[in-house]
Amino acid sequence: MGCARHLILATATAAVRNALETLMTTVFKDEFIDRIKAEGHAEGRAEGAADLVLRILAARGFTTPSRVRDRVRSCDDLSQLETWGIRAVTATTLDEIFRD
Repeated sequence: MGCARHLILATATAAVRNALETLMTTVFKDEFIDRIKAEGHAEGRAEGAADLVLRILAARGFTTPSRVRDRVRSCDDLSQLETWGIRAVTATTLDEIFRD
């Protein structure tokens, strides 16, 4: 048991313990859940954008080596994925799309 928790249990009144328990199970829990949801949403958007880049490449007839697929799938920067997607629409080589 953590020192702070032990101190609170040993010295706080029942009302204080109940208030702290409520705070921990509502406010902090809700903030944690909201943060996890936001991270998951951003991750999902990046995955969708990466899939779109790869679909554009396939539709345009590009052969995408595994190093390119891995680079696209591992990218979590939506701005970078958007840049690659825009380039993929008109580029004639993979180098044009993935130049830095």
